[in-house]
Amino acid sequence: MSHQSVDVDLLVDDTVAVGPPPPPRSRGRVGIAVLAVAAVVVALLAWPDASTPEAGPAEGEVAQLPVPDDPRLLPWPARGPYASDEDFLAQATEAWRTQASVVSPADVPGGEAYGLWAGTIGTNAVALLQAVGEDGLLRVAQVSESRRPPDVQPGPLVLTAVEAVTTPPEMLGVVYAGGLDLGYVLDEPGRDVMQVLPAPGLLAEEGVELQRHEYGRFAPLVMQPDGLSQPWVHDPRRFPEGAVVVAVRVRGADPGILAEGLLVPGQVVPGPTPVQLVTPEWGRTSRSTPDNYVDALAALAALGRSAGQVAVLGTAPLSGSRAALLEVRPDGPGSPVVVTVHAAGVRQTVSGPQPARPPTEIALGTVRLAGGPLVVVGAGPPDTDLLVYGADGRPVGTGPRVSAIVLPADEAVSELAVQGYRPDETFVGRSVLTLGEG
Repeated sequence: MSHQSVDVDLLVDDTVAVGPPPPPRSRGRVGIAVLAVAAVVVALLAWPDASTPEAGPAEGEVAQLPVPDDPRLLPWPARGPYASDEDFLAQATEAWRTQASVVSPADVPGGEAYGLWAGTIGTNAVALLQAVGEDGLLRVAQVSESRRPPDVQPGPLVLTAVEAVTTPPEMLGVVYAGGLDLGYVLDEPGRDVMQVLPAPGLLAEEGVELQRHEYGRFAPLVMQPDGLSQPWVHDPRRFPEGAVVVAVRVRGADPGILAEGLLVPGQVVPGPTPVQLVTPEWGRTSRSTPDNYVDALAALAALGRSAGQVAVLGTAPLSGSRAALLEVRPDGPGSPVVVTVHAAGVRQTVSGPQPARPPTEIALGTVRLAGGPLVVVGAGPPDTDLLVYGADGRPVGTGPRVSAIVLPADEAVSELAVQGYRPDETFVGRSVLTLGEG
């Protein structure tokens, strides 16, 4: 059988390159191949003769099959154009079993393997599979055809990746194994093509989308009809830790991040994101957002860190920008510090660290912008109204639980104070900040 691959938009940083669709081809019959692995002597591996993968009801549609009944497996139905092709999945499972027995015996399936996704990426057939190992732990594997353009005939099925899963993921990565005609895109050392397979139902709700982190922002990932995201090129010089991907409710009740993961080139199972957005001591007031993640990353960078736990005490809009007050938890012994971040588009201005206030009291922070304006941010526990005072006791701002104001550069203010009150006028707490502390 011959089939036409789906045309894709390849995201290279902030640009989009559209390549022509690959020509139709026939997968043919699979023969004998040798899998070479560095520092490992690998025997000749034989794949059984089998027919070409058969697509589902229509090329490119997302087939959905029953969920495995083993509670140790991910409750995901097989998806993708080849999800119902038992012959192809059997070939992929045999490739996993045979090759893992040589290079990684602990990762050999201990029983039946189940498809997670099967289809083509560019011109190569790919299968994501899951099975329980002999040790009782879940394994997720990717098996891919090894042919790369401009080769005409498909190569053998190769075990591209296999990993143990301890915590059920909300998404999986897809390891690029060739098949796209990218020209010189991957000539830069370390660059790789990445895609995401979200968990079934993660994006089913209207207003929920996948986004990936770029500098100073999160950008939406477009989903393909086959269930994968569109591919993008990952540049390790810009993001050495990997690609942070989140599922976000952008519309509807309780907007914010629903799931997150760090996708690393060459791995299918995501890890924890470098920034851990944790709940403030006074409790959760809203769901974390991609902007919170970006602000927390800036706060950590100001302290010379690239990862850690950050509690967003509050964020408030300003004209054409936003201001946030964040508590950065220590990396080891020490005390938390409060950092103020002002973001206008992708430009961020970050204050120095200030001592954190007691968790039940009011937090206050400032950051000086280029040209001299002073951004003042106050935040308090839920159901708190704030009053911000200058050194002379004159109110300079008032607002809800999180309030941000901008004082002009020519306004002489040496000290600021913020007081919080409940709706019944019960006093909550007070913080005083002498300018020069932050």
